[in-house]
Amino acid sequence: MQNAVKEINIFSTVLRTTDHKIIIILNGCIISSNIINFSKEGARRVELVFSINYKDDLRLAKEIILSLTAENKKIPKESSGVGYIGESSVNLIARFWCVSGVFGMLLYVRGREAQI
Repeated sequence: MQNAVKEINIFSTVLRTTDHKIIIILNGCIISSNIINFSKEGARRVELVFSINYKDDLRLAKEIILSLTAENKKIPKESSGVGYIGESSVNLIARFWCVSGVFGMLLYVRGREAQI
């Protein structure tokens, strides 16, 4: 289930988050602020950072990350890539496109895998 606008009233707008929290925003705040719509385009760029030690096998880490994105049918294969950054560790940055509705799920799954 995605985030949704539940109501638009004269003075406020009511939103429901994916975890069923209700957020009430004063319309004055909406009118005077920028709105970023992450789901309108249907796809969203994901950027995940994986830190590894300098002693770890960089090629193997990259292969593992790319295989995880390749296994997920909601991620187009041609959209995946891994870059490198870091001063005190090697930080692999996996970048890929996904369907907007699964963005939160991908971050949740990545967080759970990082805890293992």
